[in-house]
Amino acid sequence: MEYLLLIHSDDNAFEALPEAVRNEALAAYGAYTEALAQAGVLKGANRLRRAQAATVVRVRDGQTQVQDGPFIDTKEELGGYYHIDVPSLDQALHWAARCPGASHGAIEVRRGGGVAGPRPRGGGAARRGAAPQLRQDRRLSGRAHARRGRRRRRAGRCVRGRAPPMAA
Repeated sequence: MEYLLLIHSDDNAFEALPEAVRNEALAAYGAYTEALAQAGVLKGANRLRRAQAATVVRVRDGQTQVQDGPFIDTKEELGGYYHIDVPSLDQALHWAARCPGASHGAIEVRRGGGVAGPRPRGGGAARRGAAPQLRQDRRLSGRAHARRGRRRRRAGRCVRGRAPPMAA
């Protein structure tokens, strides 16, 4: 299952830290990212620019409205994310607790909705990270299609939505 670990933190407090402490924190994020990669669960990660650099787009009554700056004034803001693929919520929470951002902010864990783009072809190999194999064009000629239908009928499998014959 895929999860996003959303890092909410107070960037003003981070910027107020001495440079040595900030560098130490960035090194901790680097080590955390490496640990995720070594475990084979990291799908992506990114640090986001400050909310003041954001642009908000809304469509109201057919009119597009563009607003520069943050949507709301808040102390904590979304500072980055990790996209991970782990078998359970418990493991996602385990990785969230290990994130350096949990010590100075909050990590929001959200499960992906499964509405991503088209899936790669190739079955299990594609899910394991192997290069997907290209499928051959499987269009059958009329004669080959008829042969396949006869074989399926003889084997007792469904053909064109009909159920196989009932066993006596």
